[in-house]
Amino acid sequence: MIDCENLLELLASLLQSEYDTYPDVQVEVAWILTNIASGSSVQTTVVNDTEHVIPEMTRLIQTSKNKELIGQCVWCLGNICAESEAFRDVICDDYNCLNSLLQLAEGSLRENNFIPNETSIQGTDSIDNMISNTELLRVTTSTISCVCKKHPTEDIVKKVVPLVTRIIKPCITQNVLDDILVDGLWCIA
Repeated sequence: MIDCENLLELLASLLQSEYDTYPDVQVEVAWILTNIASGSSVQTTVVNDTEHVIPEMTRLIQTSKNKELIGQCVWCLGNICAESEAFRDVICDDYNCLNSLLQLAEGSLRENNFIPNETSIQGTDSIDNMISNTELLRVTTSTISCVCKKHPTEDIVKKVVPLVTRIIKPCITQNVLDDILVDGLWCIA
């Protein structure tokens, strides 16, 4: 295996807030890290253990206006969560990422007109349309299903089940979004 620890640290540094004015660069960095995290267990672990990756991706999910960047960060964190309970628990508990994912999914449901827009979810109303709301909902639902794998805690289940119900219902009643429905069902499997 090639030692790329210094390269990953350099890439992760580009996710920090001082580079937020370069969202296209951050999208590419997140895409690279997502691809590495989708590899072997060793590769996923290296991404997880690289300083700044988890906190900066979580921050970008919460603050970025760029849907493509948000989607890549969500996807990468999903790959890491799927690797182990320990990684999942750190991402959800230490970085409060589950709440961010749930807010993002709620916002995507509203933007897709699957649930009424009674209240806005902070951080989702002004996101530009670089990728579709449906694609962001798909990636977010897939990541939430990764969070629910490998013996989720009671706290995770309590938070996820109400949202998953809101995701599944329109998929069934409107006969749309098969892949989102499947990931939603995996959340409760």
